[in-house]
Amino acid sequence: MSSRKLFLQFVSALALVAALNASAQSLNVIEYYNKTLDAHFITGRVNEQTALDGVADFRRTGMTFQATAVAGAPSSLTNICRFYVSLTTPYVSSHFYGRQGVDCESIRAQNVAGFTWEDYDFATQQPTAGACPTGTTPIFRGFRTAAGGKTSNHRYSASQATYDAAVAAGYVGEGAAFCATAATPATPTAGAVATVVGAPNGTPVSASIGAAGGTLASADGKLTLTVPAGALTANVSLSIQPITNFAHGKIGSAYRLTPDGQTFAQPVTLTFAYNDDDVLGSSADVLGAAFQTATGFWRWVDAPIVNTIAKTVSVRSTHFSDWSRVKGIQMRPPAKAVRVTGSVGLLVTVCYQKSITDATGDELTYLGYNCDLGDELSILNPISDWSVNGLLGGSSVTGTVSGGGSTGTYLAPASKPNPNVVTVSARVKKSPLGEKVLVSSVITIVDDQWVGTGTSSSETYSVSAQVTWKLERIISNVATYSPSGTATMVLKGCIFYAPDNGVIEPNTGMLTVDYNTAPPTYRGVGVTVWPTLANTSNCPPLSPPSFNTFAPAVYFGGSKGSLGDEAQGQVSADGMTIEGADTNSSGAPVTFNWRFVRN
Repeated sequence: MSSRKLFLQFVSALALVAALNASAQSLNVIEYYNKTLDAHFITGRVNEQTALDGVADFRRTGMTFQATAVAGAPSSLTNICRFYVSLTTPYVSSHFYGRQGVDCESIRAQNVAGFTWEDYDFATQQPTAGACPTGTTPIFRGFRTAAGGKTSNHRYSASQATYDAAVAAGYVGEGAAFCATAATPATPTAGAVATVVGAPNGTPVSASIGAAGGTLASADGKLTLTVPAGALTANVSLSIQPITNFAHGKIGSAYRLTPDGQTFAQPVTLTFAYNDDDVLGSSADVLGAAFQTATGFWRWVDAPIVNTIAKTVSVRSTHFSDWSRVKGIQMRPPAKAVRVTGSVGLLVTVCYQKSITDATGDELTYLGYNCDLGDELSILNPISDWSVNGLLGGSSVTGTVSGGGSTGTYLAPASKPNPNVVTVSARVKKSPLGEKVLVSSVITIVDDQWVGTGTSSSETYSVSAQVTWKLERIISNVATYSPSGTATMVLKGCIFYAPDNGVIEPNTGMLTVDYNTAPPTYRGVGVTVWPTLANTSNCPPLSPPSFNTFAPAVYFGGSKGSLGDEAQGQVSADGMTIEGADTNSSGAPVTFNWRFVRN
């Protein structure tokens, strides 16, 4: 679904409650952020807040300010009205908040194209000459114009720091818009996840580096620290200590650079090595590095330099901390084995917001999400071009893939391809308007089969078979397998067969497994025949002449089924073993035993 359609659906939902204002004299205006639109929205309407809290694409930023309900508001306050603005050129899907007596009536009277009246939202004090009265908090406003396909947007900030960050990110500062009696600024870490601190788990390496600069490499060679001349004014013992890694999107070990908190007059360069396995499930285009903050959050370092020839990722920093190589965007699972006709659920997640936005912004855009666990907050950005081995949608030979939003489903083919390893990929935009990068999962297709032995015995014969049950088809999660292998039949008397073994043909038996139950249930039957000579030379004194006949070998059966010749039962709890024993006493008693293992 397009960003525009998503927002228009949301607006339609708001229209149902647009006429319902909060009845309390005092109300909280809450700010939300829409990930797909990269836009902020405020509302003082309780019904809307409840609705937005149930929409996955919106989240609270933590910013709130106290205002007054329009009904019964004193004349010293100014009512704030709201218009929904919708234009196709330039693309606009946003809201405008105006002041009663200044903006509201004028816009309505002019019937401005694209503006839809949505009534009054709340009442506040107004700044005088840009300043708010003593005892109130200024609510600053910045404006981003519609450009490059991105909607225009007003962002309201309850702190100077957030307002300045918005301006640095491209918003035009418009100063104080409202004066609130109480306010809470946006939480920089909203949606991000802190982790525990890693513990040393490798050999530390140290070197004394001074004003002339120098280099230091970790013991495993995965991290090289380059200190330029002038970064230090005196010799300092610098150290790289491998530690357990808890970073989001982590690759390999993390590293503790000490002295902790060491700063430099000029940026030092951290160069991380990577290999093909490190990129599995991701792409070199979205590799980077992150460091752990004092509060436990992992923060992406902007503008990483990726050298795909040398297979390195380099970042610059002016301080020491705990560091890790990371994947900014990845596909889960990065690799998977699946049986023929089976399926694999795929999920594309974003580990670090900073890797998908511009070079500036508030701290929230730098911090890591719990992407390794599929946290829904890490799922964003337009995804397209789901492919198998580069073919859009795949094929019946290599398997097919379909996707919607951030999830996809791969369906394996009916038979194992050659080669049996395929790459399922999707193209992901680094931001709603950014360049597309490829992320992928490596899928190995294996035969779905059961392998083992089946035996039967009576007073006159015994049969032993080595059987492989290979998947033929699966309908409504009920699988049908056909047999292959060899069977041996031994008579319990003076007559013997030559040969005493034969080939099990696919049409001589059938095994079905119903995977809709837990554990699955099975039923099956197997009997094969082969031409043989009945040799009577061991039957003195008569020793009748030998004769040509057929050896009927029942290798899988029991007392179940309409004819009393079927085996039935439950698969083991782990779904990997079919095992049982039974006796068919409808005639001469025949005892059956079987054990097949899925592989």
